[in-house]
Amino acid sequence: MAQSHERAVLEELKRLRKRARELRDALRRALEELERIRAMLRKRLEELEKSMRGLSDANAARQSKLDDLEALVQSLQTSAGASK
Repeated sequence: MAQSHERAVLEELKRLRKRARELRDALRRALEELERIRAMLRKRLEELEKSMRGLSDANAARQSKLDDLEALVQSLQTSAGASK
């Protein structure tokens, strides 16, 4: 009877150790997947920031050109008004 109980306890211990190993492996895989997702998100964020900088630069260039054109129009209007 005692030997049978010992055997059952050892089998249960073996089963629990196996389950613990499975859980550690699952945790490791989940953490690896999480790190892959983080890396992907970091890369995407960098791409978006670069794109935003490009848009900002393009907008600044358009605004500068618009300012130059407005100044030119103002200058032409002033000179046209002066020649009347």
